[in-house]
Amino acid sequence: MMLGELLGESQQIWLINLLFLLKRTASIGILQKIVNIETMENVEIEFSGRCDPCIVPGVIPVVEGMIANILLEILLVEGFIPRILNI
Repeated sequence: MMLGELLGESQQIWLINLLFLLKRTASIGILQKIVNIETMENVEIEFSGRCDPCIVPGVIPVVEGMIANILLEILLVEGFIPRILNI
């Protein structure tokens, strides 16, 4: 049974199972000047190793965009979407 039938919709919705691996980004290992937002003072910090947690919230839109590009390419190659430009 497809998800569309469960929801009572007439269109077909197929689920895609996806597994991807994510490599943590490396922190910039140089002396950096930042502002402490609690004290509003200039502070210098230096990171070492892989400790940048900022990739986690940003990875979901990146993966969604990659999947959209892959699906679009499949639809173009298989002829489901007509080509407008012959390049």
